[in-house]
Amino acid sequence: MAKISRDRGAKFEREVVNLFKDWGHKAFRTAQHMGKTGQAPDVKVDGLHVECKRRRALAVMEFYHQAAADARAEGKGNLPTVIMRADNEPPMVMMCFEDWIQLYNEYYAGQHEKQ
Repeated sequence: MAKISRDRGAKFEREVVNLFKDWGHKAFRTAQHMGKTGQAPDVKVDGLHVECKRRRALAVMEFYHQAAADARAEGKGNLPTVIMRADNEPPMVMMCFEDWIQLYNEYYAGQHEKQ
C-alpha cells in the first residue's frame, strides 16, 4: 500500500475516533494501525467492530445521494438509508454518521438500562 493511501486511511481512522468521542463514546484506534494483523477492528467502540474505509470514489455514494435528496423532498424527517446487497452477500445498510449515531445512542442507552 502506498504511503499516501496509508496516511489517508490513518487520518480517517482518527477522524472516526473523534466523531465517536464528540458524541460521548470511548473510542480508540486498535493495534491494527501499527501493522499488527488479526481480527482487530480499525476503531474499537463498545458493542461495535468498526472497519474504516476511505477511498476517493465509492460508487455507492450515488445511492446515498439519491436517498438523501428523496428524503429531503419528502420533508417528513425520514432518515436517508440505503440497503444494498451484492450477489451471495448479506444486505448492508448505509447511513450518514450523524443519523446512525443517534440510533446507536438510543440502542446503547437501552442496553445499559437492562443491566
